[in-house]
Amino acid sequence: MKTRLNLRRGFALLLCLSAPAAIAVASAAAKPKPAFAPQTGSYTGSVTVEGSELPAITVPVAKEGKKYVVKLSIEAGAHCADGSPVFLPVKVSAPVKGKTFKATENTTTGTPIGVSTSVTAKVSGHFTGTSAFAGTASVEASGETESGCAGSVSFSFKKG
Repeated sequence: MKTRLNLRRGFALLLCLSAPAAIAVASAAAKPKPAFAPQTGSYTGSVTVEGSELPAITVPVAKEGKKYVVKLSIEAGAHCADGSPVFLPVKVSAPVKGKTFKATENTTTGTPIGVSTSVTAKVSGHFTGTSAFAGTASVEASGETESGCAGSVSFSFKKG
């Protein structure tokens, strides 16, 4: 009988001692994963237009308040309805959400003779790590000079 009493006390003591440890392990496992944070600064990389790689350029990634932003400013090769080629500006500030970013911006560009063209640029991409990202950009233009022009590019940038 004494042995049974000692066993019961032993189990009770074991349960009392192991309960705080189990709670500590459970609370440690319940911590949320930290949010993705890309490195800020200049990223150098390439832009590919119709299979041809353009010279390397630099694109900044900045932190504005609590958000990270990819500030893409490139030119995309496009073809117009009449078959003529033209380079159109892609200037987009795309907010980073998780590891992805995307944005659409409309701008108006002028020509030396005062004719304006409306340009719609769309950018989407993702970070492959905290110091590299890749994606695509498309551009469409409408106006008196570049009517019915459209094109797209792909890009890849790394920090450093």
